[in-house]
Amino acid sequence: MQNKIVTDKLSALFSMSTVPEGRKALLVDKMANVVNQRLLLRLLDFLSSEKKEEFEKIIKKDHSDSDLENFLIKNVPDFINWVSEEIEKLQTEMKEILK
Repeated sequence: MQNKIVTDKLSALFSMSTVPEGRKALLVDKMANVVNQRLLLRLLDFLSSEKKEEFEKIIKKDHSDSDLENFLIKNVPDFINWVSEEIEKLQTEMKEILK
């Protein structure tokens, strides 16, 4: 589940960074994968069985980013907050590792 909201937020973190553009893209991609996996786990815990089926249909078909985003925003009112929380957790973990 690749999510444009996550990628956009992570890209914004590196917008003023001195990291070279090629490395930025690689870092954002890897970090987005981690955040998206965590969001998926949270989402599966949160959704009802009926909504899980609806979600599964969206991700199994050739969906657009807007289809997925619309589903998430409609069915998970705190999704944007979840994204921020998971990014913050990952940043904290990375800082700990780099100490």
